[in-house]
Amino acid sequence: MSGSGVSLQHRTWLRWTPSVFFVVVLARLVWLAWTAAPRGVDFTDEGIYLVSYRYYRNPEMVYNGAPALFGPLFDLLGYSVVSLRRLKIVLVLVAGVGLGVATAMFVRPDRRMTSRLDAFSVRLAIVLLVTIG
Repeated sequence: MSGSGVSLQHRTWLRWTPSVFFVVVLARLVWLAWTAAPRGVDFTDEGIYLVSYRYYRNPEMVYNGAPALFGPLFDLLGYSVVSLRRLKIVLVLVAGVGLGVATAMFVRPDRRMTSRLDAFSVRLAIVLLVTIG
């Protein structure tokens, strides 16, 4: 037992519990999205986006900036809707991790965080939380 009455093993478990929880949640969400990509999730406005991506060079079909980015990617993927959905999943994850890392950089070690491992576990939990959100 340490001076605070909490064993080192218990403290390590408490340190990593949020990160493990967020990894499990993130993995489950990614798995659900990845397996749903071949059939889609709903029938909202994906059709109009796909048409604008397909004809991104035609100014009458472009009504926002998304076709400028996703049009060439859709063309590169051989107009595969499933591949485009999966690419978008990856891009959203990369953007989420980037935002999470940027947010976690603002966390400064506190006096209560006795080691660099404590600060790392807190930053990792923040990165994963922002990525999920």
